[in-house]
Amino acid sequence: MEEERETVVSKKANPAQGSSTAKRSCCTFEPDLLPFKLFYFAFFGAIGAVFPFMSLYLKQLGFSPREIGLFAGVRPILGFCSGPLWGSCADRWRMRKYLLVISTVGWVAFIMGIGFVTPPRKVEDKCQSVGLNRSENMPVARNRVLTIEEALPDSYSKLLKNRDWMFDEEDLHRAFIIVFVLIVFGELVQSPTSSLADSGCLEHLGRENMDKYGCQRSWGSLGFGAL
Repeated sequence: MEEERETVVSKKANPAQGSSTAKRSCCTFEPDLLPFKLFYFAFFGAIGAVFPFMSLYLKQLGFSPREIGLFAGVRPILGFCSGPLWGSCADRWRMRKYLLVISTVGWVAFIMGIGFVTPPRKVEDKCQSVGLNRSENMPVARNRVLTIEEALPDSYSKLLKNRDWMFDEEDLHRAFIIVFVLIVFGELVQSPTSSLADSGCLEHLGRENMDKYGCQRSWGSLGFGAL
């Protein structure tokens, strides 16, 4: 009876011991898991350093808000369509590692290519419109407040929403095509990178160390916030 009680107590103590070792594993140095930590940190750090400022860079090139929205909207659509295709090819032909390297290098090349796009030339034409200041007397009801549109119907206008008029039209069109092609091909190449890295990490950990995946993946969030 005493031996049975000891075995029961040891079985009940094992889950707590496993959870404590899992917590310690996040803080301990494991050389075999270091490549996964570095990859997540560098990859998601690069995403955090590029994509939040991509709209500002495209605006500086002279693109309108509609064109910038097109660039931002086409990315998730391409990733949704091409990601499962690349993943199925990697699983079918057992080329997950090579496809991961190709997708990462290709994405970096296309993103760096956007930075080398020649900005469009600015238009040197002079503004031919002439504005005149004038004052008029107009009756205004005392118990009513007029808006700017009502008070100045001829002199009121909204600010321009884009700066297309500042750049040469042909150069702007050429830059739009180049950036669009680079973003499309870059997203097609980059779409399977995250899923391939996750599957490789889970395969390396195995069923017995599946609880360590969150620790490896958290380095991606750390890199995204740090860079």
